[in-house]
Amino acid sequence: MRISLVGTRGLPPNYGGYETFADHFVKNMVPLGHEVIVACERPMDRESMVEEYHGAKLVYFPTKPPKSYGLRKIYEGINDLYFYFRLAWSCDVMYILAGLGTQTLLLLRLIRPGLKIVTNNDGLEWKRSKYSWLERVLWKSFIRNSLRYSHLVVHDNPKLVEYFPKHRKSKSISIDYGVEVPPEYEWSAKSIADEFPENEQMKSLEPGNYHIVVARLQHDNNTHVILDGFLESDSDRFLLVIGGVWDSGYESHLEEIRSKPGGDRIIMPGGIYDLDLLNMLRRHAYSYIHGHSAGGTNPTLLEAMAMKRGVIAHDNPFNRHVLDGKGLFFNSEKELGIRINSFESNPDLVEDFGDSGLARVMEKYVWSDSIAKHEKVFLKLLGK
Repeated sequence: MRISLVGTRGLPPNYGGYETFADHFVKNMVPLGHEVIVACERPMDRESMVEEYHGAKLVYFPTKPPKSYGLRKIYEGINDLYFYFRLAWSCDVMYILAGLGTQTLLLLRLIRPGLKIVTNNDGLEWKRSKYSWLERVLWKSFIRNSLRYSHLVVHDNPKLVEYFPKHRKSKSISIDYGVEVPPEYEWSAKSIADEFPENEQMKSLEPGNYHIVVARLQHDNNTHVILDGFLESDSDRFLLVIGGVWDSGYESHLEEIRSKPGGDRIIMPGGIYDLDLLNMLRRHAYSYIHGHSAGGTNPTLLEAMAMKRGVIAHDNPFNRHVLDGKGLFFNSEKELGIRINSFESNPDLVEDFGDSGLARVMEKYVWSDSIAKHEKVFLKLLGK
């Protein structure tokens, strides 16, 4: 079976959820005897361009992505369209990950009738507040057309099916993502000092004296609710918020919250791209606070569970499905403050949630199982 992956920025994975998925897809699908082609953006430096990755063939868009946000979105759309038609004759199954320009899939099916098109939509994109109204309208159109013209739609969380047209459920399935259980990480104050030599707040961190958030800092990830909720609590720990801010207006709002009494205990160092340092900080946090609300199974939640962290998550069907009762939930700043107080007054509860969360991901969120399920449904599409 020949499979093409379209919609990621490329491999090796350096960015986010879909790149991590592509990485494990390749590492698990190629050993099963299948040919995999991955569509990639052209990297900024030519040395990063490799022709093969763990047995998969990498193909590149002719030009590099622009730095402007608006131009990048146009670039991503053209990139997806380019690969839809370039790879259509090189594969039996085209797997599109949150693809743009899906209105063209009907044409693709007409000119390449033997091709099977599978799409994976990244949650409720049209509800994400980080997008302008025009982007939300376009996302809704892209998703509607992917539902209409795909042979199969894959969701990473069964609760997503309820948000899509009921008459499309017959060709929609849910396949869980996976997560790697990392090794133990010893605490290293030196690693923090080396990475943040002038940040005294970061250097004041110690195992268990902080709660942690790892996310893009944006409205639908409820970063503002988490900051205010932390200040509502009685905690004398720190809140470590790791991630970049997309919106300068939202960044100003977060800084206003930090200016409130107690805000000096909120540490926001930006993104951390040293995976060992990031994992060490996650592993030694008192708890993980998860604010994602726009749908699907978020990798950072699975990673926190794999780290044996007790989790306090935004209360929505997607997070409830993933945690399966193995965590606490919040809907408001006041509720989050109460949940933080509950965790801090009951460390045994935090430890129990950490242990049960790890057991859940080890049983349910296994990459080899996820890719084996993909293989099964792809072969079924091809009548094999």
